[in-house]
Amino acid sequence: MATSPWSQTALLTVATEGFVPGTFVTLGTFLERHPDFDGDIVVVAEELSDLSRDVLAGLYPRLRFEPPSPQLAARVAKLCEARPELSPRLTAFYSLEAFRPRRYRKLLALDSDLLFRGSVTPLLDVEGELVCCRDQFALRGVRRDATTYQPAEDDPSSEGCATIGDTFNCGVFLLRGSLMSQGVYDELVRMVAPATWRGVKAVNTDQLVLNRYFAGRQTLASSAYNYFVTSAAAIRAREGIAVNAAAVLHFKLPIKPWQAQAMLRWARPSPSHLLPPGFKAWYDAYLRCLAAANLRRRTRHRQPLVRVAKAGASATRAARPAPLRSPAPHGRICLAVATSESLVPATLVTLDSFLMHHPRFAGDIVVIDDDLSDASRQALAGVGPVRFEPVSNELRERLAQLGRDVPRLRHKLAHFHSIGAFRLTGYRKLVVCDSDLLFRAPIDELFATGDALIACPDSPTLRGLARDAKTFRTVAAASADVLQDTFNSGLVVVDGSELPAAYHSLLAMLKAETWRETEVALTDQLLLNRHFAGRQRLASSAYNYLIAYAAHIRAREGIGIGDAKVLHYLAPYKPWQSQRMLRWAASGSTRGLLPGYQLWYDAYVDCLARLGMRTAARGAARRAVGAPK
Repeated sequence: MATSPWSQTALLTVATEGFVPGTFVTLGTFLERHPDFDGDIVVVAEELSDLSRDVLAGLYPRLRFEPPSPQLAARVAKLCEARPELSPRLTAFYSLEAFRPRRYRKLLALDSDLLFRGSVTPLLDVEGELVCCRDQFALRGVRRDATTYQPAEDDPSSEGCATIGDTFNCGVFLLRGSLMSQGVYDELVRMVAPATWRGVKAVNTDQLVLNRYFAGRQTLASSAYNYFVTSAAAIRAREGIAVNAAAVLHFKLPIKPWQAQAMLRWARPSPSHLLPPGFKAWYDAYLRCLAAANLRRRTRHRQPLVRVAKAGASATRAARPAPLRSPAPHGRICLAVATSESLVPATLVTLDSFLMHHPRFAGDIVVIDDDLSDASRQALAGVGPVRFEPVSNELRERLAQLGRDVPRLRHKLAHFHSIGAFRLTGYRKLVVCDSDLLFRAPIDELFATGDALIACPDSPTLRGLARDAKTFRTVAAASADVLQDTFNSGLVVVDGSELPAAYHSLLAMLKAETWRETEVALTDQLLLNRHFAGRQRLASSAYNYLIAYAAHIRAREGIGIGDAKVLHYLAPYKPWQSQRMLRWAASGSTRGLLPGYQLWYDAYVDCLARLGMRTAARGAARRAVGAPK
């Protein structure tokens, strides 16, 4: 039997709680691209939750967690006291644990923000005690000042001073077993001291230590093995390597792909740079790794796949709006969505995808604003003319009282903010949306009917069931005192003649008596179903495709996810909640993460890229106007 090239070789990375999605993709894609890897994986971590440890441990049977040595941890803490600017990056020093005495032939050290797109096995054949790749300055042929560690060309004080060339990045480096010794480790740890940073102006951590220690002894490998997504132009110019030829993408930038909220910076005015390449590929890999981890967990516990029996005759009816011969005009139509700070990435996708598929939309877009930050308002306003409406004092007061009277609703009070949309008047049609939608096609035909309300089936209706009128529990359709054809409130189209009377009716229902006999945790959906009972018209689920109930929709209406005009991410784990989505991988559940997530990620990245380019174009135009002739 042939020996694996990875024999007696280990992998080491550093993980923190906020970086677990990144660690998960780094290790998951490495294992995906190196099925012959049979070594150990060491994850250096101080404080990881049980969930995070469980998820990472599930990737590989020979993965183990190690804390940094007390010696290194103490030195790092002392250095950060003297140089507070290093504190946010203190865990980066823990990569020095790669040099602790270990009985391996070689060790590959990795940052936790990598994406493997090819094999790095050829690195094992590169001669040298430390094999690594150039940093962003070495790629441009720029040397660093030996004292300040700043690029010599940017630091006038560097003239005539000693410099360091061929500096390297520590995102990926391979070391020989001879370097894993107590002597080398002790020398490196001693360098983690205020004296080492005397005169240093750069905010570097382990990279400064290793570059000084190994200066002139490192072996530089192709940047294909540590490809900075922000340095694609420099890598192509120096080494002729394009992004799609990279074996390892390194997301070496302040904002990581799993930080959907932070990524909004690319939608705001004056971004420092445009959205780098590779984000879509990272999301694709994350979903792939989550699905693989979930499958392993499910197989281990032998949990069967959920199978949905085909609906009976009573459940096959699916009312659809009559198709229009010509598109309905968009004038005097209002699209309204309620949001909060944590939902801004989702709201951005909802609004942008709507406008992408309704390029001639001439109506109003109203965002019911729950104290959004100025930055979030700027991001949302970037998609088009958005009007922000605050949650009314009257609604706030009602909700505050409801929270006191019905404690179980306190954590869901924000779900009622959508009621504020019903006080908007002067429109022919009002479209009220949840913030977790992705429009995939126009919905013009919904604007052409005269129905009081058009909506799509909720889960009981999809299963041929009904809801009890008092408790709102799911019951058999033939039961007494039931609400038939109940609907999901994620997307509803309301006729203008219903406004503002509907608002006052819904407001009046915000009282403890409404929930006295109610046994479900639904909020605005319960109120809308009661107010419009018997006057609603059910549209095809293509207009509000509940991805958590895709099997039921296919059984009832024969509609697959590819036929959906609007995807609704009604699931326990939302696409923009990368950290929470790890729970799905750990659960082994067949529900929660479903098809359609990659579509959301693609839409989010495309939206940010468009907004970033639009912002950059506006900035260039302003500079051109103000520039001297």
